[in-house]
Amino acid sequence: MIALLSIVCALSFGTSAYADPGMVEVTDQSDTSKQNVHIIAPGDTLWDIAKAFYKSSDQWPTLWSFNESITNPHWIYPGNRIVFSLGTDLDLPQVDLVDDANNYVVTDPTFEKTNGSCGPDVSFDFIQALGMFTINGFMKHPEQVNVLGVVEKSPHNHSMLSEHDLIYIKVENKEDYMCGDVLTVFRKLKNKVRHPESSIFSNSNYGALYSVQGEVVIVHTPEVGDYVTAEIRESWGEIERGDLVGPQRDVIIQREVMIPTGSTQATVIELMSEEHSLNTNRHLMFIDKGSQDNIKEGDTFYVVRRKDEFIRNNQEDSLLPASVIGRVMVVSVEENSATVVITDSKQSISIGDQLSQKVD
Repeated sequence: MIALLSIVCALSFGTSAYADPGMVEVTDQSDTSKQNVHIIAPGDTLWDIAKAFYKSSDQWPTLWSFNESITNPHWIYPGNRIVFSLGTDLDLPQVDLVDDANNYVVTDPTFEKTNGSCGPDVSFDFIQALGMFTINGFMKHPEQVNVLGVVEKSPHNHSMLSEHDLIYIKVENKEDYMCGDVLTVFRKLKNKVRHPESSIFSNSNYGALYSVQGEVVIVHTPEVGDYVTAEIRESWGEIERGDLVGPQRDVIIQREVMIPTGSTQATVIELMSEEHSLNTNRHLMFIDKGSQDNIKEGDTFYVVRRKDEFIRNNQEDSLLPASVIGRVMVVSVEENSATVVITDSKQSISIGDQLSQKVD
């Protein structure tokens, strides 16, 4: 490899860093009939050389224009000699870059021809390194959700509570709790999640959508009253009065993402994002397949579309080849649904997008 000197300068010079102008040494210019010689040293830039020779850094384009050998002002090479003449009233200034035998030389680029792969465009067909994923939501029928209490009050004078704030949780059986117990705070976002094609799928009620707001640890169980005091030890969203409290949930998981295997297909039926506008890597989604379909934690799917995105309101066309726009991994399984996390994505994923473990 040939060591090149990257010249840190741009046309704006607004935020760039420059070499110390003192590094540019100019020979005696008292005799303008003689040419000056400057040997480019590591750290030199056209900016600094122009300042030394022209007394103005803004003249670097002039210095560059006199020197056709410098094809890119961002790159000059240690060892090159700049032969410089200031000029007179009759003779214009002259600048030439002299190539010495031992100077750095840029070799011509070489290109190798490769044969393009033949098959579907599966951009995410690789094993992803071990990653951390936050499972800050779940979907269940309300009668199956274990609610132990409610965040009813707080000694803090603000509506949104976060880490290290104290809360008062109203519980039914205070004797069931001890200092140090960890509980989860969650909130209902949607009463019923239905399939986007509910007219086709008769069993389209998948339960309610809940978001996990944080974890709290009990710090006091007073003898009087129905309240226990807890401190918020971790939050994934603001905690408010009225939020529900339940047993501790596994919110953080660590898992390697594998290449999809199998032939199962599924549909995105709900998104964790309340705005439903942008869903990218690490966001949660919910699909219409569960344990009754042999779905297991760790299973992966490609997110595929078969339509022309440019054409407005264009519908899916089953005759078009599948375009892979993302990949998801199953992190929690219910009987007829599952929670998945987006591990790779080219663009935002929406309700109704199709998942497939096999792309032809």
